[in-house]
This record gives sequence, structure tokens and C-alpha cells, in this order.
Amino acid sequence: MGNRLCTFFERASPREAFNDFIIFLRVNVCEVPINEQKNNKSMNALSGDAGKKCTKSRRSRYTENESKVGFLSVLYYLLLLLLPFGFEAKLNEVDGLLKQSLQNSCIIKRTEIEIPDYPNAYNPSLIPYKDGYLLSFRYIARCPEKFRNTLRTDVSFIGVASLDKDFKVAKKTVQLLNVISYSSGFSLTAEDARLLNAGNRIFIFFNDLPLLQTSGSFAMYFGELIEDRGMFVLKGPAKPLNYIRANRVEKNWSPFLCGDRLYVIYADHPRVILEVDPNTGFCHEVSRTTLNWNWNWGEIRGGTPAYLVDDTFLTFFHSIFPAKTSKKGVYVMGAYTFDKEAPFTVRKMTCLPLGDLTDYTEENSSKVVFPGGMVIQDNFIHVAWGKSDKHVFITTFDKDRLLSSMEPCSEYRK
Repeated sequence: MGNRLCTFFERASPREAFNDFIIFLRVNVCEVPINEQKNNKSMNALSGDAGKKCTKSRRSRYTENESKVGFLSVLYYLLLLLLPFGFEAKLNEVDGLLKQSLQNSCIIKRTEIEIPDYPNAYNPSLIPYKDGYLLSFRYIARCPEKFRNTLRTDVSFIGVASLDKDFKVAKKTVQLLNVISYSSGFSLTAEDARLLNAGNRIFIFFNDLPLLQTSGSFAMYFGELIEDRGMFVLKGPAKPLNYIRANRVEKNWSPFLCGDRLYVIYADHPRVILEVDPNTGFCHEVSRTTLNWNWNWGEIRGGTPAYLVDDTFLTFFHSIFPAKTSKKGVYVMGAYTFDKEAPFTVRKMTCLPLGDLTDYTEENSSKVVFPGGMVIQDNFIHVAWGKSDKHVFITTFDKDRLLSSMEPCSEYRK
């Protein structure tokens, strides 16, 4: 019963959990035990005083069990009332830690981006486009009944929208992309795109189901976005990024261009750089090194594409440190620089998470800050990031202050 009881706290709401608990009690406490049910036939065969006594005895036991249900129901309801206070206390501890640690002296402003007709859009990427910007986002919707199965009850789309210089969304430009990846049909499972500005071309990287559609697996894909009669489309089906040492679940590869060659930061533990063949999607290693990261906030993972800033590459990453949140951790953002030539050695990094406390305390109980795009403009760096899996934000950093706040990284070990 203990293990079953624990599952009630994983329900979508306290009301759901409470209702399920009452049903559980009635089935497990009130119902006649199996061994008694086996004797029902013989009990029913009794007549007269003996039958009445048996019936009375059963009713008495059922009444007693109903009383137990009432008591346990009240106890459980009180427990539900007290649980949020314990959870809130844990979140307050996290907020206290973040308040002491967050580095915000280089932040100029933060802007929330609302996508018309797509509430709860999140995990954006950003590139300069024409007189403004092009922003991508992820959008979750309920899965149509005919596509629903035991594995998925929702669908995931990648959308794009044009922004002006003040980050205002042009409503008529908002659209969902028709992504073709693992099959000949449009994907309902594409996630977390990164847009890469490649001169007069726009590359898009995202994760989706693998070609074999293996349950629980994700693969990385690559394509080119073009504008056709006012709409953005992929120039042909997206290509799977094939890396011989790829894991079962792949996501968060951070792309960058060096000269006319395309690369991705595959991982940072160890640090692996892959060169990508844009024609085939084949990836091969150009660098594998281990770094003593000066970072105490969880394993460093992919974030924004990398771009040259003052003759060195800059990228923003995310990491997760353990905490009692709905995500079982706090997602924070940092940044580092690396050489513009292979083996792309990391030089400096922020040693504290970047952000403002309000990034975590306002509508962000899950404590998620997830960077996905960056635009460098004069002395400003605009970073697009997702908040709590339901908001899109752009934080503007002062470039000089950000770079001067970084500290050298430890030496590499081959």
C-alpha cells in the first residue's frame, strides 16, 4: 500500500490525487477480502438466523471500514494541505541560493516575448533578419485523437516569427513549420530548434525521433530555412546528423561556423567538437579534450550557437544542479569563450550563473532558464531563452562587462 500511496502525489492536481486515494481506500479497505469472497457461495446458502447473523456481521465490518476511510481521508487531506508548505520551503532555499549567486551586473534589460495565438511558447532561438530578428520557438499542443497512443498524449511543433528592432512580434509572420525529418510525413515531435545565421543562409538544428522511431530515443537533424512567398519552409527534408558514437538520446548540439566549415559542440564532458558535412549530415570528430571546468552548478550542456566576439567564439550554455523542484533540478545559464581555430580550446567562462532573481521567482516554480539563441549587435548581446517551459524571454547583456567578468579556465588534460 505504501508504494501505491506514493503515486498519488504524482497526479496532475491535489483533487485528482484525493479522488484516486478515496477510490483506493474503498477498494482496499471496505471491500470484502478475497478469501471472504470465496466463501460467499456458502454464506449465501445459509438461511434463517445463521444467515442473518452472517449478514449482520459483514455489515458491521463494512461500517467499521467505512469509518476508517473517513479518518484516513481526513488525514490524507490534511497532508495535502501541508505538503505545499514543505515544497515552498525548499523553493525558498533555492531562491536564497540564487539570490546570493546570480551574476546580473552585466544585464541591461530583459524582455518577455508573447507569441500571438501560441500561448506557452518556449525554448526560443534568435538570429538577425532583415531590419529586425527571426525567432524560433517550441509549441506543445494536445495530440489529435487519431494520432494519440500510449507513448504520447501531446505533439510538439517548431514555429517562427519575425520581430522588429524593439522585439515586437509581427503577428502576420507567426507560423508553425512543416518539418519533415524521420518520415515522409510532417513531424509532430520536433523540439528545441537552434537557428544559425550563416551569411545569406539560415540553418536550423533540432531534435526529433530517430529514423527507426525507437521509443524513448531522440536524434539530431539539420536543415536550411528559406522564405518563400512570405512563409518560411525547410529546403527539403531535414538531414539526420550521423555521428558514429551518438547516444540513444541526442539533443542540445550547439552549432557554429568557422570559415566556410560547419561545426557543432557535441558535448562538454569531455569536450567534443564535430565537423558536419552539410550535404550528407555525416559528422566526424575534430577535437576531444577534457577540461577542469571552473563551474559548480552541474554538468555543462549545450545552449546557443557560437559566434565570433572580439576575435574569439562565445556561446551561452545551460546546466542543472540538483534541487527539489518539479524538474528535480534548477536550470541555470552561463557563458564561455573558445579559440576561433581547431581544436577550439576554451579560454574563459563565467563562474557564476547569469540572470536576475526574478527570472526564477516570477512564474517559474520549475526553476528553468534555457538559452537557445544569441545575436551580437554593437556592444550588446541579446540572448533568447525559455522560462519554465512556457515563456519566451530575451535578455540583453553589455558585451564588455560580460567578457570582463569571465575568468580563465583550467588547463586541458589530453
